[in-house]
Parts: sequence; C-alpha cells; structure tokens
Amino acid sequence: MNKLYKKVLFALLIAAAGATKAQIHEFAPIGAEWHYDYSEIMVQGFVKICAVKDTVIGDLHCTKLQKERHGYGYSSGPFHSIFGYEYVTQIGDSVMIYRNGNFHKLFDFSSSIGDTWAVVGEEDVCEESFGTVHVVGKGTETINGIDLRYILVVDDVHSYWGYGHTMYDSPPVSPNDTVKIIEHIGPIGSYLLPRQRCLLDNMEGGDLRCYSDDNLGYLNYNPERFCDYINEEYQAIEEMSLGNELQVFPNPCNNFLTVVLPKKDQYVVAIYDNFGKIVARRNIHENLIELGLTGFSPGFYYLTANNGFSNFSTIIIKK
Repeated sequence: MNKLYKKVLFALLIAAAGATKAQIHEFAPIGAEWHYDYSEIMVQGFVKICAVKDTVIGDLHCTKLQKERHGYGYSSGPFHSIFGYEYVTQIGDSVMIYRNGNFHKLFDFSSSIGDTWAVVGEEDVCEESFGTVHVVGKGTETINGIDLRYILVVDDVHSYWGYGHTMYDSPPVSPNDTVKIIEHIGPIGSYLLPRQRCLLDNMEGGDLRCYSDDNLGYLNYNPERFCDYINEEYQAIEEMSLGNELQVFPNPCNNFLTVVLPKKDQYVVAIYDNFGKIVARRNIHENLIELGLTGFSPGFYYLTANNGFSNFSTIIIKK
C-alpha cells in the first residue's frame, strides 16, 4: 500500500467518523416544522417552530429551532416576527433543551409510570423557573408506518411550568390535563416547550396543529384549522385582495395542474378536499410548479399558497 493511498484512506476514515458524529438527531431533523395555535387579547394567529441548523454547544451536537409568530391584531393588522431561538439535543431516550447555561430534560421516553422530572421554563416570568411533571402512562403507536413511543404526563399541581392547561395552585389535576408526548413529535394537544402556569394570558404558543418532516411526512392534529390559519377576518381580507394573483391552469384539470404565483418566494402549497382535509402539501421555492392529481377523486378542491405574509387561494376542479 503506497503512502498516497494510505493518506487518502486515512482522510476518508476521519471524514466518515466526523459524519457519523454529526448526523442529525432523531428529534428535530433539519426541515422539521411545528405549527401551534396562538391567541391573546385582540390578537390571533399561529406560532411556527422550524429546525433550521445543526450546531454544537459544549461537546454536544444540537439543533437550532427558530420560533416565528404569524398573526393579525384587530388594532394593528397583520404581523410576522421571529421572536427567539431554542437549542435541543437528544441523549439516549431523553430530549434536552439548552437554557440558562445548561441542558435540561424536556421529554424522557425511557421513563416508567410514576417517574417525575423537572422541566425548566424562562427566568423572570413566574416566581420559579422550574416545574415538575409526573408520568402517568406510556405506550406505542404507529404513525405513517413508523412505530413511535409515547408517554402521558401531568403537571404537579404546584408547578409554575409544565405542559398542561391548569393554572398554578388550582384544584387537583384532572384527566383533561393529561398531555400525550410522542417520540420525534413532542406534546399533542399542547406546546412543544414548557408553558408557564402563573399568568392567564401570556402563552408563547397553544396546542399543536401540524407537524412535518422528511421521515414522518405531514401530520395534521387539528383538522378544523389548516396549519397557517389566522382568523376568518384576516383570511377573508387576504383572499379578496390577493386571490386573483394566483393562477392555475388548466382548470378543470385531469391529472396535472400548473400553479403560477405572483413572485418567486418560499411557499407552502396545500390542497384541501370538500371536508377541509389536506390531501396534498408541498414546500416550494419557486413561483411556478406543476402538481400531480393522479388518484384524486373527481370534484371540487381548495388550493392555498402561503409565504408567511400573504395567503393566496382558489378553487380547482378535478375531472
């Protein structure tokens, strides 16, 4: 074996070792998105959390989560802002979050019924920045052909932070306050991050609407609202003012449909059936795409395209 071959082989081994160490964790792969309800006094909309970047904190490989708020204020109008970042990693069966200079446990899928752990909130919001959750159940369910573990948790009744809806120092926790946390996805019927339980109208985000990544695909946990829904007034305004800027042809169509948007941008394009169920969804970075409708039943469908600031929509007809 000559020296050049040895050097090349050694470089490949080093690169492979580095790639193995830096591979994406099971939780929050790059491109994963969560959509959550969001409402406060005179404001409605949604919170979107995106896994945007791999990074390293200390000696741990982490994922950077970007938190965005999209909404409509009845006095201020539409708004969109990035309001913060979080850093998460997975160590064994535990998902950890980096806050206050340390890593803290978010979820532990190896926990047993009766186990507890402390969850960390944000400083200077409540009297305490920690809370406690109790595991009251666990199991496995299959989602899009993948077996995923879940745990059922409730907040300690005297905790300032947790995942449920009951306020601090309320009556004993009821079954309605049990939160299901699914592997890879996080809490269902709650927010991804610990919620404060000391203030009535200061929630960062509400219940989960949608989750998507390249492995699990698209999951809708609130069929009554599509992922980017804000409110009826805002959607009506947007559709009236911008709907004519979305072009589709041919319409009616057979198996393929061309969609033309007003400018090149990052869009989420979705098609809904007559029952409001999403039957197709794509993330695009163009203003012209072709959609395949093979296998769709003949009838009327509702197509939307959202770029984070505007919502375009139209009705399409499948022959």
